[in-house]
Amino acid sequence: MQGIGMMETVPGWLAEFIGVPWKEGGYQRDGWACWGPVYEAYRRRGIALPTYSEQGVRTEADQAEIRAIMARDRAAWQEIPLAEARLWDVLVFKLAGRWHCGLVLAPPVFLHCLAKCGTVRERWDTGDWRTIMMGAFRWGGAALHNAG
Repeated sequence: MQGIGMMETVPGWLAEFIGVPWKEGGYQRDGWACWGPVYEAYRRRGIALPTYSEQGVRTEADQAEIRAIMARDRAAWQEIPLAEARLWDVLVFKLAGRWHCGLVLAPPVFLHCLAKCGTVRERWDTGDWRTIMMGAFRWGGAALHNAG
């Protein structure tokens, strides 16, 4: 995988994610919401993250409901200092009043999916990303080696 900020330790299969379009509530390669690339990357590592689709949560969902679901799963995620973020960590942003997330690749580059651009790599230390970041999180839950 080549490009801005890419390191040799980033799995080449993550390059397949670039260009996947945004799709409301999507978790498939034909389109996914912002949690889709995070979910799929972890699935390929043998870790089954919650999809949140079973609760019917969508981008238009009530933000209180989303906060409640995130609080429920909070124990599996450890907040870390941004300076310690590394491959597989997840960044959370507050974008236009809604939550958004991305997967850390090689700091300061992250992978994310938005309706206006699909799945892209961007730097979190430029533009608006640094001002709307809510935190960086590392998965501390169980690995499910039979997940997919």
